[in-house]
Amino acid sequence: LRASPVPRDEVTVTTKVWRADFGYERTLAAVAASQERLGVGRIDLVLLHWPVPGLRLDSWRALERLQADGVVRSIGVSNFTAAMMRECLKSGAIDSDQPKYNALERTVEREILPFCRENGISLLAYSPIAQGMLTGKITLDREFPAGDLRRDRPLYARANRVKVLAMLDKVKPIAEAHGATLSQVFIAWLVAQPGVTSALVGARNERQVEENAQAGELRLESGEIQGIRNLVEELGALV
Repeated sequence: LRASPVPRDEVTVTTKVWRADFGYERTLAAVAASQERLGVGRIDLVLLHWPVPGLRLDSWRALERLQADGVVRSIGVSNFTAAMMRECLKSGAIDSDQPKYNALERTVEREILPFCRENGISLLAYSPIAQGMLTGKITLDREFPAGDLRRDRPLYARANRVKVLAMLDKVKPIAEAHGATLSQVFIAWLVAQPGVTSALVGARNERQVEENAQAGELRLESGEIQGIRNLVEELGALV
């Protein structure tokens, strides 16, 4: 950011404290270290990442202090259960939650998404295209090398890829009607879900960044949104 040509007020800087059991002082130190590395005076959003059993609120209280002091503008959590968020709410507001959410992995719809809507917590969805599964580019001959997290995950097994690719063929007419890619359609589908604030999409190069950003301009019709949901629900359980 120190060398960025983009004005600071046009950039939203977000970072995480790795573990929610860091404790009060370590959390303060971790955020200070992030400020130094990022070269910013104030961080826009800091999240507590990956809670542990027997959640302690020391780290959360540290974030609340940093917010009160103006060091951090907004604070939130990532991968917390509704029960864990409820504990955090006892001492103050949660600005955002960051769970995994995409058309194939919709567990958050059971409890997390309704909880966030009810409590005014913005939802930043990660893995919106299921690590490439919804792009149509993970074909049957794709081999995942050792170290790739998808290698041993059931979602990416060959049998599931057969099902997903067949489903994607049925979504392609929607993409073609909008002059969009499958990735853009599924990002737009996700953002259209009530309560979802934004989709956090990974990218390997500048072209992918531009493609992902263009999904923000895509507006699917209500019938298309429901049609896509129907198609993915017909797949049944994949994970």
